[in-house]
Amino acid sequence: MNLARNAALAAGWPVTVAAQTVDRQCASGLMAIGIAAKQIAVDGMRVVVAGGQDNISGVADTVHGLGPARNGSTVTAHAPNAYMPMLETAEFVASRYAVTREAQDAYFAEIAAANRSGPARTAVSISRSFHRGVMALKDKDTGEVSHRATTLSKDEGNRPETTIEGSRRSNP
Repeated sequence: MNLARNAALAAGWPVTVAAQTVDRQCASGLMAIGIAAKQIAVDGMRVVVAGGQDNISGVADTVHGLGPARNGSTVTAHAPNAYMPMLETAEFVASRYAVTREAQDAYFAEIAAANRSGPARTAVSISRSFHRGVMALKDKDTGEVSHRATTLSKDEGNRPETTIEGSRRSNP
């Protein structure tokens, strides 16, 4: 599915408005922002809307679970860690650059505190465009999937109620 095209159409924009979907499974939003910045700085565009949809957990079984997307012997002969899951990659990068758990918790708590006081100035509400959005929810115990109508009006990547103390209790 061409997420960017569908988002532009859902917003009521004409088909003449360009749209580009970035699909990286992880860091799509970050890449979209980087591309948008380049389009403004280098290509002279006046306005660019950037967004990404990251859902590595939605494809993890296929990509990381020895499924059909993996060609281990050929790829790993050249790059032994090519199929390293994203969470392992995050731990590896944190270790390599000496980013401590405490520093990560402090940064996350700072973001959560900012979200408690309202949406960031850089965030754009897209509720008008996506008032008919549907979220799939999977019960971890039963595996049952249900659906709920939702409106996305802010970054939902963190929980505003998160504190450093609470993080330490749940992640020793």
